Parts: sequence; structure tokens; C-alpha cells
Amino acid sequence: HAMKGDRERCLAQDMDEYVPKPLKQAQLFEVLEKLLPARERPAEAPTGAAAEATDGASEELPTQESLMEKFDDDELVVDMCAIFIEDAEPMIAAVREGLDAGDADAIQRAAHTLKGSSGNFAKGACFEHAQEMEHAARELRVEDARRQLAPLEAAVNALTEALRTIAGRS
Repeated sequence: HAMKGDRERCLAQDMDEYVPKPLKQAQLFEVLEKLLPARERPAEAPTGAAAEATDGASEELPTQESLMEKFDDDELVVDMCAIFIEDAEPMIAAVREGLDAGDADAIQRAAHTLKGSSGNFAKGACFEHAQEMEHAARELRVEDARRQLAPLEAAVNALTEALRTIAGRS
């Protein structure tokens, strides 16, 4: 999520435009429309209500079709799946270490990393549990964060298995 002053700092560093996280599809297309020359613009970019209908929508586990629609690159999809599969256990271990130490900052960082990594694929259960854990840790509610561990681990396992299937088919 964008911090106050991020936009100004980025634009001061000669960026052409700034789109904060979480990305809103309609806002992204609006900026692209403004920045891309007419010949490079997508033919049918969703706008208005159609684009906003997908913003913030909770998705289930990703499919090969959903990832190809999103990234349009088989090799990229396989690479992204492999990276998540390899990093999933260390990310969960970092969450556990933070919880064991009662370290809200460590929990928040680890949950944020897991949220971002899983959010590349879908805004499903893994993303949502990591987000809940991150928010609880930010507010120093370590026990509330701890309650998210079991459902987060289950969601990470489900996402990892879905990505193994996708990577195997790509």
C-alpha cells in the first residue's frame, strides 16, 4: 500500500506516472492510456464498471487459463510457479519464527511477503489469511496473528499444489 508522499517522491525522480498498490485495474488502464502512443494501446482495455468489477474480487485458486490470461507467457508462468513453490516453506518458516519470538515486526514482514507472493497468482485464501495476519501484527495483536497460522498454512499448501499442477502442464 502506498505511503503518504510516495507519489510525489517517485514523480520527482522523473517517473512518468505513479500507480499505487493495491493496483486497481481501471486506474492502471487509465494511466497506460495516457502514456502509451495510440498505436501501442490495447484494442479493448476494460474501462469503467467492467474494470472495477474485477478490482478487489476474491479469486479462488489459480488455473493455467487464469494465469495465461493474466501473464500471456508460458515460460513466465512456469518460472513464477517454481519460485513460489521453492519459497513457500521458507516464507512460512519466517512467519513461524516471528510468531515463536512474539515479534510483531517480523510477523508483519513475513506475512506481507507471503501476501505479495501469493497475490501474483490470485487474491484467494492464501492472500487473505496473510493479509489478516499482517494487519494483526501491524496492530501488535500477535495472538490474533497466531490464529491465522493454521488456515494460512493450509492455504499455502493448496496454492502450492495448484501451482505444481500448473507448472507441470505448461
